[in-house]
Amino acid sequence: MSNGRMDPSVESGTVNERLGRDGYVFIPRWNEEKDPTIFFTRMEKYVDRRAHMFGKTNSSIQILKPRTAVTSGGNRYSDIYGLEEFPLHTDFAHWPRPPRFLVLRCVVGCPEVSTNLLPAALLDNILDDGLLFQAMYCSNLQRNKYSPSILPMEFSDNTVRGIRWDRHSLKPINKAAFNVSREMSIQASEHAGLAAQCLANRGDTLIIDNWRCLHGRSRVPKDGRQRRIQRVYLSEVRDVCFH
Repeated sequence: MSNGRMDPSVESGTVNERLGRDGYVFIPRWNEEKDPTIFFTRMEKYVDRRAHMFGKTNSSIQILKPRTAVTSGGNRYSDIYGLEEFPLHTDFAHWPRPPRFLVLRCVVGCPEVSTNLLPAALLDNILDDGLLFQAMYCSNLQRNKYSPSILPMEFSDNTVRGIRWDRHSLKPINKAAFNVSREMSIQASEHAGLAAQCLANRGDTLIIDNWRCLHGRSRVPKDGRQRRIQRVYLSEVRDVCFH
């Protein structure tokens, strides 16, 4: 794709159709020629403000860059894993309703680093529906107004069914949750349906349904520390924003 036009592979189905089917959409070189600080303008009104209130700035655009792990006190995956692989997870899994969508856009790419994806449709093949419905967790993180005492793994909002998972922020509190956690640890990262998308070129964009698709990051090589990815959380995705 060039000049900000939608890639032909995406035109085979709208962004929302592909999100509903696959749980994610990859758009190569989206708006690559535009200033990276202004490309989110069209989606500003759909930004999930809750997910950005804890940053160091008021900007809805976060810049992700590889860094080494910290020895203690960090809760973020970059604090825990540094340059090593990030396990599959849901962003803000410890919230009653995690942010619905996240958008990742490449500013400086690294072809050796990929985003790993496991759609919830494949999770249904791994985990028993009864276990998913019964599994209950509590937050391992410091309690606040976004962290209730009990968090069901499976939740819904109107007609949308969501699944949350994060081995670090969620602590199992019943037998079903312990069984789910064991199965996830054994199978999820090794599942044959695991997909990988590489944000290698400026403008490469990945939209993820955070309720219907787990995601993680592959290991970052030493020469990949220059990688820079923009991230924004959305409560809603509109196709018009990506044309």
